[in-house]
Amino acid sequence: MVEELRKSEKKYHMLFDTIDEGFCVIEVLFDEADCPLDYRFLEIDASFERQTGIKNAVGRWMREIALEHEEHWFQIYGNVALTGEPVRFENPAFALGHYYDVYAFRTGDPEQRRVSILFNDITERKKVEKALRESELKYRTLSNILEEKIKERTAELKRAYKSLKKIETVRKKEIHHRIKNNLQVISSLLDLQAEKFNGKNSIKDSEILEAFKESQDRIISMALIHEELYRGEEVDTLNFSQYIEELANNLILTYKFRNDVSLNMDLDENIFFDMDTAVPLGIIINELVSNSLKYAFVGSDNGEIRIQLHRNESKSEGRTTFVLVVSDNGKDMPEDFNIENADSPGLQLVTTLVDQLNGELEMRRNNRTEFIVKFSITEKNNQVNSQT
Repeated sequence: MVEELRKSEKKYHMLFDTIDEGFCVIEVLFDEADCPLDYRFLEIDASFERQTGIKNAVGRWMREIALEHEEHWFQIYGNVALTGEPVRFENPAFALGHYYDVYAFRTGDPEQRRVSILFNDITERKKVEKALRESELKYRTLSNILEEKIKERTAELKRAYKSLKKIETVRKKEIHHRIKNNLQVISSLLDLQAEKFNGKNSIKDSEILEAFKESQDRIISMALIHEELYRGEEVDTLNFSQYIEELANNLILTYKFRNDVSLNMDLDENIFFDMDTAVPLGIIINELVSNSLKYAFVGSDNGEIRIQLHRNESKSEGRTTFVLVVSDNGKDMPEDFNIENADSPGLQLVTTLVDQLNGELEMRRNNRTEFIVKFSITEKNNQVNSQT
């Protein structure tokens, strides 16, 4: 029996000394109120000294070994000894210069107040974790600083862009204003030259006067575009429906002898064109309305000119189709009239400008003479605004 007990104890110590983790059995000392005061080491394994740095620990009290040992160690082991509840935890032992992962459980009889402790030095792991936390904090702080710097820089760039855009807008408006003024000067010069032929009866002089007048109307149609761009909020696009109304009314006033002709307009709202579209289209409207005023109502007491501009709701490849119709209820065009071969310089100009817009031009007779222009524009930025 004694031999078997000795063999069992030897086997226990062999197992005890082969584990990598530190192991010890302690006895906890309490005061009369069962408050833990200290503990001493009863048994240790071969890894104990390597894990703790404590030499000759068996029989020694912890407060003797490390007077500044943290109070939480005594409280935890005291609770295990009293209650028998095992516990696993990670705690620093700064007096020993280590950080431990610990599993503690009561051993022996309760009145012996003994606790077995299995522990592992995790100091390096904790150092790595701390370094990672500090690094994370450092980079998070750096990231926040960079983010703030980026926000500040972005705000500065936005302010600079806004200022540049304002300067550019003022510059473009000034250019439009100067062009409009120059065109008005040219129109006035043409008017002065036309006075030389006014009141003369020869066909040649009358034709020259008419040529001056047509040129003047075309210049005014372009001047109105620059006037709209100068007055409007946008400097690259203009409200074309609003422009048509002003252009057409100006033409009616120009042909004062046609007080009996009424002007009706059916225009979609919120149609905006840039100059590449507005200039040729404005001249087209000028030519067609002028043509009606001059020729459609000869011998008539009254008449009507109608201008329609509508957006075709169907779109293809991002392009929006528009339809412009200029019509009158005056004298019909000759049956053999072909707009493609028209002798009139004004209608020839219309054909050329429709081609410039990559559009289609058609003339119809349906109790009215209708000139229909179809063209498509790729929507970009504010050039073509959707209806609201």
